[in-house]
Amino acid sequence: MAATNFDITNGYFAPELYSGGDSGNLLYSARNILKVGGTKTEKFRAVILLNPRQYFSAAVGTLEGYTAGSPYTIGNATLTLTRSIGTTGGLLKAVLLPLDTTIDSSVSWYKPSEAATTGWTAEGGDAELAASEIIPVGSWSGSTVKFDLTPFLNIWYSRGSSLLAILIRGEENSSSITEFYSWESENTPIGGGTLQNCKFLAGGDTNSIQTEGIRVLVSVGASTTISLADDSAAAVQQWNSFGAATSVGTTFSFLSPDTEQGVVLGTVTCTLTGRTSTDTGSPLVVTGISLGAITEYYTTAEFSSTSIIPTGTNILEITSPNTQTKTAVAELFADQTLLVNYRAGTAASNAHSFTVKFTSDETLKQNRVRVYLNETTVSENRIGLNTDLLLAMNRPILTADLLLV
Repeated sequence: MAATNFDITNGYFAPELYSGGDSGNLLYSARNILKVGGTKTEKFRAVILLNPRQYFSAAVGTLEGYTAGSPYTIGNATLTLTRSIGTTGGLLKAVLLPLDTTIDSSVSWYKPSEAATTGWTAEGGDAELAASEIIPVGSWSGSTVKFDLTPFLNIWYSRGSSLLAILIRGEENSSSITEFYSWESENTPIGGGTLQNCKFLAGGDTNSIQTEGIRVLVSVGASTTISLADDSAAAVQQWNSFGAATSVGTTFSFLSPDTEQGVVLGTVTCTLTGRTSTDTGSPLVVTGISLGAITEYYTTAEFSSTSIIPTGTNILEITSPNTQTKTAVAELFADQTLLVNYRAGTAASNAHSFTVKFTSDETLKQNRVRVYLNETTVSENRIGLNTDLLLAMNRPILTADLLLV
């Protein structure tokens, strides 16, 4: 057997469904969101319309030994949605809408399309009879929720249907409402609009960094190391930022106001001589700290340095961010894609997409937020130049493993 994994990143969506109003028509202006949940009097469900057959056929056609038209099976199929606003962790269910019913983007609470002469048997959408007992439940991870649609896809495939219509519903009597990104909302600007306070920093650029107080463990042995001992989000971000942006050989300030175990460090001048590994957030190997007779010391310390950014560290920095920008950056997650759209200046060096490594809120000490990137950046100061930073990869994705029979 041969297999391939394929992401469907094409398709279209019906707007959110709305149970109120005189006719139950859709809110056509709301196609940029998928909304689920509600109350007894106002309920929202989302209908996702996909046409995956052509993409599956193209995918299996690349497999060695496959003959055009030969059957295949769908080993795994997962639908992933990314929360835009609202609650996370709520109970969400997926429903396969009837395969023999014509459904289009005019689907409403009462019928499968505006042109349909027959409405739903049950208001809010019917279930495919062959899948009526199959109810995939969403599995949350951070801001994303995944649905195992493998049985739905196999029923759909065996029936020879082209359109795949999935309805997502939430808890409709709890006032809990969650909105997800759709295809039309995938390019959401960071901060809600054009920015004029961006910088791209790369290896070799001058960098200054000052953290807030971070709980750390100082260990003295064959070498002296400092490791993070604080699992708060702010501490993890700033620790990761200091380590990634400070070059080996840099002299930095280590301020520890604690007086415990007979140790009084105060402000110590240290030198970063290495790291215990290349992993983000790995312990720092330093010189300059003495603990006397003890070998381990927990303390809350502030770190500050001016150095050259190490080769391989790539940063998008936003200075003086407003609240909306801070919130948007804080909600970024690892491997999420950012698109750079130049509104002014030369669209050259950094005019492409990047993926997020991690972020750091440094507004208290240096009035900035940083997005560390996986891809190589080129040093570029865009302060005063219009730049759009667009969120991508928020759109729903159907991922499937295809197996040759």
